[in-house]
Amino acid sequence: YASAIDYTGQEVNLGVMNGNFQPGGTTVLHFDTEVTFGKVGCVVVRAGSEDAWKPEKMSISTETDPGFSWSNTGDIWFSSDTSTDGDNGTLAIMWCAPPYPAKE
Repeated sequence: YASAIDYTGQEVNLGVMNGNFQPGGTTVLHFDTEVTFGKVGCVVVRAGSEDAWKPEKMSISTETDPGFSWSNTGDIWFSSDTSTDGDNGTLAIMWCAPPYPAKE
């Protein structure tokens, strides 16, 4: 699952991230929403099952914003199984855009 937050505080629940996630592969997902964002500020990615997955790199953009990318430098596995005996997964994490050079 994923949601996006803009700089006015609007949040859009993007729902389930259905894709063919393969190690080393690239999966492009498209979401349609009625909400118009100026600039995407943050993205929240959350687990929806015990089927653990580990993205290497993710990015977000809109029709009006080139967006930003981030890497999973913490080697985070997403899973609703957060037990140390199981996946030891992370339930959710938020990535935010780097600071802009000047206020727009």
